[in-house]
Amino acid sequence: MESYKNDLVLGSVDSLITVMSIVSTFHGMRGGSHVVLLVLVLGLTNVISDGISMMSSRYLSRRVSTDHASALSSGFYTWLSFTICGFIPLIPFILPIPTYWKFIISYITALIVLIVSIMIGYDITIDNYDENLGQNIISLAIPIITIFIAYFIGSMFSHVRKI
Repeated sequence: MESYKNDLVLGSVDSLITVMSIVSTFHGMRGGSHVVLLVLVLGLTNVISDGISMMSSRYLSRRVSTDHASALSSGFYTWLSFTICGFIPLIPFILPIPTYWKFIISYITALIVLIVSIMIGYDITIDNYDENLGQNIISLAIPIITIFIAYFIGSMFSHVRKI
């Protein structure tokens, strides 16, 4: 499993960025209850289709330099982490809670999964958290900035009701 740590981190961070971009875009649009359905449909579609794409891309890129079994395992671990970590922020959207809280809980769970993924990727523990502080901040900042951009784009369309 240790040899596939990069695949796990790649899948988890990529899925969080893409799924949370969908969540943030619709949150920025400030839509009604139909937004929840759109988040679920597009989020699940993304998790399934992009997960398969990530798996096949990882397999093909690893196949160039390793044997078939290693490349297949690499693709599988990328897909597994992408699917699990991409689905976690969507869970609030199937719960019977107010729409506002669906988004808040989704952001919180995504942030927790992102932090854990980065900690695993850099072998961060209580004893060495400050050794790579700059890299850790960059690793957190890129997904967060991407999510804010998606929210901003969604908010630009918040007044549009029909196209």
